[in-house]
Amino acid sequence: MTATVPTKNLFRGTRREPVPDAAPGALADFPMAVSVPADCDGERPGCAWNTPHLLAPSLACGQRCQLGAEPAGSAGWYKALVARAREIGTPIYLLGSRGGQAARLAFVDRGLLLRDDLVGAVMPVPAGTTDPEELLPKGARRDARIGERGGLSARIDTSDAAIEACYAIYRDTCERLSLRPLPISFITHERDRAPDAFRLILAELDGRVVAGKVYLSQDGWVRIIEGSSLRDDAVAPLMPDVFLTRELLRDALASGARFVDYGITEGVNVGLRNFKRRMGFLEDPRVVSVEELPDLGIGRQDVSLLEACNFGCGFCYREPWAPNFSTAEAKAEIDAVARQREHSGIALSGGEPTLREDLPELIAHARSRGIRDIQLHSNGWGLVEPGYAESLEAAGLSSAMISLHAYTPEVFARVTSTKPEYFDRTLFAIDRAREAGIRTILSHVVNAYNYKDLPEWVRFIHQRFPGIEVFFFFVYPSVKGLSAPDMYPRLSEVEPYWYDALRVVDELGVRITVDNLAGFPPCFMRGFEHHSRYWFTRDIASRIGDECDDHTIKVPEMRHAPGCAGCRWEDVCPGFWIDYLDRFGDGELQAVP
Repeated sequence: MTATVPTKNLFRGTRREPVPDAAPGALADFPMAVSVPADCDGERPGCAWNTPHLLAPSLACGQRCQLGAEPAGSAGWYKALVARAREIGTPIYLLGSRGGQAARLAFVDRGLLLRDDLVGAVMPVPAGTTDPEELLPKGARRDARIGERGGLSARIDTSDAAIEACYAIYRDTCERLSLRPLPISFITHERDRAPDAFRLILAELDGRVVAGKVYLSQDGWVRIIEGSSLRDDAVAPLMPDVFLTRELLRDALASGARFVDYGITEGVNVGLRNFKRRMGFLEDPRVVSVEELPDLGIGRQDVSLLEACNFGCGFCYREPWAPNFSTAEAKAEIDAVARQREHSGIALSGGEPTLREDLPELIAHARSRGIRDIQLHSNGWGLVEPGYAESLEAAGLSSAMISLHAYTPEVFARVTSTKPEYFDRTLFAIDRAREAGIRTILSHVVNAYNYKDLPEWVRFIHQRFPGIEVFFFFVYPSVKGLSAPDMYPRLSEVEPYWYDALRVVDELGVRITVDNLAGFPPCFMRGFEHHSRYWFTRDIASRIGDECDDHTIKVPEMRHAPGCAGCRWEDVCPGFWIDYLDRFGDGELQAVP
C-alpha cells in the first residue's frame, strides 16, 4: 500500500483511551505561546529548542534550525522529518501534534513508526503567581512540607560533580527497576548543547545527595528531562520527588515561566501519569513520536485472541483452554510482541477472531506499535458483512489466511463440521477480502476426508481465485484432533494424490508454500522442494538462528526415523510427529540423497 502523510490526520487526528481526547483549555496555546524569537534564522546559540529530538511545529520560529524553512505540514517539511527520523536513530517527539490511523499507516509504509499512545504533562503558570505552592494541589503541598520538615534541602548546581551525583542516583534507579541505564552523556550533552538553559536541582539530606532533576529553562518554558531519587528507608518517607518538584517550580517562577513541561509518558504507564496528575500537571494528548523501525526477525508471533469458533474442524490444533482476552489484555499481548522485536509480525487467530467486535481496533493498535506484518487467521466468517473487510484493511491488516479445506459443499461441511451452505459463505468471504485490497492466502489442511480431491482442489482455486496464494498443511495430532482419529491418513495413502496436485500446481503456476513442521516432510516433496519452507530455512537459520515463529514449540513433539539417516535435509528437518510414527510406524520416512 502506498500512501501520503495526511497533515490533517497527523495534527488533528482522533485518539483512543486511555489518553484524553483533547488538551485542557488551559493548554490550548501550548506550545505556540512559548516566547521564542519569531525572526530566528536558526543560528541562535544555545537555544533549548535547537534539538531534533523535540519538535514543536507551532513555535513562532518554526524551528527552522531543524527542518528548514518549509511550513509545518508541507510536503517539504514531511520529507525533512522522515529524513531526520532515519538519521538520528532515536525517537523524535512532536508537541502539539495528534496522530490518526491514516497517518500511522502512511509512516509505517515508509519504514517509520508513528506512535500516538503517548501523553504529555504540562502545568500552565497563571500570570502573577509568586509562590510555587499556589500551583500544587493540597496533597502535593503537604508531601513537599514533609520533606522539608524531614531535613531535605535543595540547590541548583550544574558542575561535573553535581552531574555525577545525579547520575549515580539515576543508575541506582535503573538497577532497581531492571532497566538499562543511558550513559552519563545524556545529561552532559544537554548542558553542552544549551548551557544557558541547562539546570540541575539536587535534594540533600544531611549532606548526602538523595535526589535530582535535570531540566531546561528558557523563553518562559521549563522542561523536565530526568528525575530520580533514592528509595532507602531514610529517604523514601520524605518523598524527595515531590519536594524537588516544588523547588523546581520555585525556580520556574523566578525565571518567568509560563509553562512547565513534565515530559512525555506512554499512555499505558498509569503509575507515572497518576504521579504527575497528583502534582498538578495537566495531561496533553497532542504529542506523537516518529522513529525508524528496526529490522525485525523472520516469522510471525501468534496471538490467540479467543477460544470461541463457529466451525468444528476435527484437526484443529488450538487448545480448548485458549484465553478469551479482553480488549486491554489483547493489547497487552500485542505490546509484548512489539517489545520483543524478534518477529517480522503478528498473527491474530482464535478460535475465530472475526467474532470479536474489537478486531479492527486491535489491528490498529498493532500497527501503532510498529508491527508492519499483521496477518489474520480466520475461517472468513465476519468478512462477508458490508464494510467489514474494508475496516480491517483501513486499520492496517496486511494479509489474511482463510481456511478452505474442500472444493465442494459436502466435503467442506464434513471437514469443518458445519453446514454445506457455509461453503458459499466462505468463498464470498475470500472475494470480499481480496476486493478490499487485503493480501489473501488460502489455508488447506490435507486430511483423510479431502486428500483424494487435491488435484481438483488446485484446479478449482486456480479458476475461482486467479493468482491467489496457498499454504498447505498436513493434518497432525492435536488436542482436539484426538477425538477425530479417522481424519488422520497415512502419508503413503496421500502420496499419489499429493504428487498429482504438485504437478498441477507447477502446470498452472499456482503460488504455494508447504509448511515446515505442520506440512509434509522433505521426503514427500521430492522434485518439488522449491515449494517447501525447508527450502529457505537454511538461509533463515544462517541469519537469525532457529526459525522465528510459533511452530518451533512443536519440535519436541517430532522425531527422526531410522531411514532419515544421511538425508540432505536432516539439519533442518526434525522428522515427523511422534504420535503419527507411534500409530503408523516409521518406515515411510526415507532419506533424500
